[in-house]
Amino acid sequence: MVLNIIWGLLNLSLLVYGTNLFIKLGYELPWVAGVLIYASCYWIVTTILFDAIIGDEIDHGTIK
Repeated sequence: MVLNIIWGLLNLSLLVYGTNLFIKLGYELPWVAGVLIYASCYWIVTTILFDAIIGDEIDHGTIK
């Protein structure tokens, strides 16, 4: 759970920073497209990252 909170805060802070930066540069449309692509792939990225860090056994309840 703590890992999810940290990951969410990291993503949120990078999205806010990126939004401010790209608005200043005038590239709103590419930024929105990139955010939408990332948001649609977020679950897959998070699952792969967490499985690499804590292992499949915890997610799937196969620890004996």
